[in-house]
Amino acid sequence: PLKEFQKSIKPKDLKQEENWKIFTAMFVGTVNDFFKYFEKNLDDFIELYGEEAVRQKYHYNYLMGYQSVLMTQKYEMADRYVKVLEKMDDEDMKRQYYSLRYMELDQTKGTDVAFASLSEWLEAGEPIDWSMLNSMAWNIYEKENATPDELNRALELVEKSIEIDRNYYNVDTYAMLQFKAGQRERAIELAEEAIRLAKETGDDYADTQAELEKMRGQ
Repeated sequence: PLKEFQKSIKPKDLKQEENWKIFTAMFVGTVNDFFKYFEKNLDDFIELYGEEAVRQKYHYNYLMGYQSVLMTQKYEMADRYVKVLEKMDDEDMKRQYYSLRYMELDQTKGTDVAFASLSEWLEAGEPIDWSMLNSMAWNIYEKENATPDELNRALELVEKSIEIDRNYYNVDTYAMLQFKAGQRERAIELAEEAIRLAKETGDDYADTQAELEKMRGQ
C-alpha cells in the first residue's frame, strides 16, 4: 500500500487531507522526498493542520531517523538529528531521544562522557526514562567481573531511577546490586520491599523471592 501510494501522488499532494492522513500514519524517517517536501513547507502544513499535530509528526520522523542512524552506525549523520530533537517539547518523545542520545555518546565518546551527560540532563530536570536508568544499572550488575567503580556507577543509576519512579523493577535491581556490593542487610530490606511492591502491582516476583532466600541463608 505504501509503495502504491508513493507512485500515485507527488509530494505536493500531501497537503490534501486524505494524503496527509496517510503520510502521518505510514511514513517514518526523513530521507524520502515526501518528508523533504513536508519539512520545506512546514509552515504551510501548520496552517492547514495545526502546530501540535505537525510538530509531533515532524519530531517523530526525526526521532525514527535518529534511531536508524544509530542502528546502522552512521554516526557522522547524528548531529543533524540532535539539533532538531533537542528543541522538542513532547516529554514522551524527549525520553526516547535521551535514551538514544546516551547510546550515541556511549558508542562514540565512551561511557564516562555519556554518564557525565546523563548527570547533566538529570540535574537540568530533563525527562529521563526510569527504565533506561534501571536497564543500565542491571547490565552492570550482570557483568561477571564488574569493578568497584562500575558497581558504584550502577548504584547511582538505579538510585536516580528510583527517584523518578520507585517500583518493583528498580528496587529489585537496587537490592541485587547492594548484595553484590557486600551490603547484605540492606539488600534484604530492599528485596523485601520489591516483593511488597510486586504484590501491589501484580508483577511476578519469583526470581526476587529466590534471591531473597539466598541472601537470608548467608
